[in-house]
Amino acid sequence: MNQEASRATRKTTIWIALAVAGVAVIAAGSYIFDIPPSHDNLSGTIQPAQRYRAAEQIQAQDVKLADQTVAQALQSDVVVKLINDPQFQALARNPAALSAVAANVQAFAALAQEPKAFAMMVSNASALAALSSNTQAFSAVLNNPSAFAQYASNVKAFAVAANNASAVAAMSANAAAFQALASNSQAMAAIAARPQVFADLAANATAVKAIAANNQAMAAIAAAPNLFASMAAHSAALSHLAAAPQALAALNANSQALAAIQAAPAAFVNVAASSAANASASSAAKAMQK
Repeated sequence: MNQEASRATRKTTIWIALAVAGVAVIAAGSYIFDIPPSHDNLSGTIQPAQRYRAAEQIQAQDVKLADQTVAQALQSDVVVKLINDPQFQALARNPAALSAVAANVQAFAALAQEPKAFAMMVSNASALAALSSNTQAFSAVLNNPSAFAQYASNVKAFAVAANNASAVAAMSANAAAFQALASNSQAMAAIAARPQVFADLAANATAVKAIAANNQAMAAIAAAPNLFASMAAHSAALSHLAAAPQALAALNANSQALAAIQAAPAAFVNVAASSAANASASSAAKAMQK
C-alpha cells in the first residue's frame, strides 16, 4: 500500500512539474516571440514601406480617392519633384492660390515652359484677363506684340484703334474681334488700368510668340477661362511659382500626372499643402537645434 501511494505521489509531482514547465515555455514564447501577437506589433507587418511614410514624400493615405490609379499618379517622380520644390511649397501655403493652380494645371504647366513670359504674365494678369476675354484679339496681340507696344504710353489710342480695327494693320485680320473687345467696357477699363502690359509683351516678344505658336498651350489657355483672373487674384503667391517654374513645366511632358491632378485637384491640394506644412515644421525644428 505504501509503495502504491508513493508511486502515485511521484506521478502527480511529475505531471505538476510538466504543467509548470509548459506554462513557463508559453509565457516565455509570448514575451519573446509575441505569441499571440499584440496589437502594437501588428503594425510592423502591415504598414506600407517606410519610403512612403517619410514626411517629405507624398503619402498614399493623404490621397482620399476611390481610383487608386490616380493616387499612384500623384506619387509619380515629376509630381514629387514639383511638390518638393521650395518655391512651390511657398505657394502651397496659400490654399486658395494652390487650388487655382490645380484647377488650371494644364494651362499653368504650358505657360511655365516659357519662364520669362510666365513671370511677365503673372505681373500683368488683370490686363491679360481682359485681353484674353476675346480669344482672337488675344492671339493677334501675342503673335505680334511689337505692333502693340505703342499703346503702353497711349492706352486711349488702343481703344480708338480697336473701334476702327479694319483700318489698323495689326488688327484688320481680326477686326470684328477687336471691335467686340472695344465694346466690352469692363475689359477696356482693366487694360487702361495696366497699359504697361503692351510694353511687357513686346519686351518678351520671343517667349510670347513661342506661346502663341504652341497649339497645345493656346488650347490649354482657351480651356481655362479663369486662368488670368486667378493669376490676378493670387499674384503675390504665384510670384513664387513664376520665380521657379521648371518643376511645373516638367508636368507638361507627363500626361498621366496632369490628368491625375485635373481629375482630383482637391487631393493634389491636400497632398501639396501637407508636404509644405511638413517642410515648414522640419525647417523650424532644424532652426531650433542650431
